[in-house]
Amino acid sequence: MSEFERKKILVWCLGLYAVTTLLAMAPMNIGAALVFLGLIFSAGSFSNLKKLFVKEYRENRGSRIFLKLSLLLAGACALSLLAALIWPVWIGKHQIQIRFFPDLLKAWYLFWPFVLVVALRQLKSRDVVQVLSIWIFTFLVMAVIGVIQHKTGWPRKQPIPLTSLYHSTLFLGHHLSIASILIFPFFATLELLSNREKAKCSWVNKKLLWVGAIAGAITLYATYSRTLWLALPLGILIWLLGVIPKKWRAPSVVTAGLLAIAASQLPMIQSRLNSQMGQLDRYRLWQVNYEFFKARPLTGVGWKHTYEAAENSFKQKETHGEIYFVGHAHNMVLEMAAGTGIVGLLAWLFWVGGTLYLCWKAVKASKTAPNLGWGIFCALIVLQLNGLTQVNFWEGKVIHQLMWVMAWVLLWQKWPKSGKA
Repeated sequence: MSEFERKKILVWCLGLYAVTTLLAMAPMNIGAALVFLGLIFSAGSFSNLKKLFVKEYRENRGSRIFLKLSLLLAGACALSLLAALIWPVWIGKHQIQIRFFPDLLKAWYLFWPFVLVVALRQLKSRDVVQVLSIWIFTFLVMAVIGVIQHKTGWPRKQPIPLTSLYHSTLFLGHHLSIASILIFPFFATLELLSNREKAKCSWVNKKLLWVGAIAGAITLYATYSRTLWLALPLGILIWLLGVIPKKWRAPSVVTAGLLAIAASQLPMIQSRLNSQMGQLDRYRLWQVNYEFFKARPLTGVGWKHTYEAAENSFKQKETHGEIYFVGHAHNMVLEMAAGTGIVGLLAWLFWVGGTLYLCWKAVKASKTAPNLGWGIFCALIVLQLNGLTQVNFWEGKVIHQLMWVMAWVLLWQKWPKSGKA
């Protein structure tokens, strides 16, 4: 088989993965496996694949920075598990069960963008655009389905309490997954609407992009996530400030503020914002995870073991028939602090700050095609704001999408040979 044919197989593997990142967990994992196999096949041998990884690391400073950030975060997570294994964590009479290697397996996601960017760099410019096009078009289809689902419940009914409408969950299973996944292609679509040359996409039909943007906004609204209702307008405002001329920025801020105030007065939104549903549950989880952090401030109770710790802590408190809601910390800062201690929290904050920095550098990059860095930067801000009331970063479906877009951010880097940023 010729090199051209092998590269074409890699294009289709990446295109398939682009689709699966917006579908469901099982297809995402299958898509990722196919991309890795496609990359091995395209390289021709494991020794050639190793050379591609070494070349990426040596020649692209952005990839080096990202890899070091991911190693730091993975190391901090591993340290928390090792500490909990050597010095066991007891919650009442229950010992937190640490299975070091199985628990650490999820860390592979942190290195996945490095593999993806190596795969993307094997493609010609038109093939890169084709893969991006598949991702954007899949978002358009999912967004339209989300609007239909909000009204009819199809394809999976999840009623919104006290209304005749339904949460938009698509095939992802949960409305909060939508809130942290669709934000990335949504902002990418806004970028294409603002300037099609940013992606050099001759295929782009502005009417289709408008359909995708409007349907996407409705689908995100239909998640009924109060945090997203606050975070998304802020993200859109930041995005607008980056694309409109300076003379229009102040009027735009005022106009956006007035529209937000007007929208917040709508009865349906007022009812949701003022609802007490879930607030006590979250407060209890925040409180108990803060207690875990105080008990083990350096390395926490063990990465991804806050659920187990909270469950056993609440069992001791369930008196007089009162049932406690059990879950993760429902706040990314508290999740990292309780699970991995100050070491893991700082490593995660470095990772978040570093990826935002890389996104900003992608915005400033020269004509690397395609470049939608500003949209991804704004989506990352919305993702972190969403994380104030949920543990979205470590959710498998969300992290697939996050690492997919981080690979594109690495692709868009353009660093001088001197190494100066």
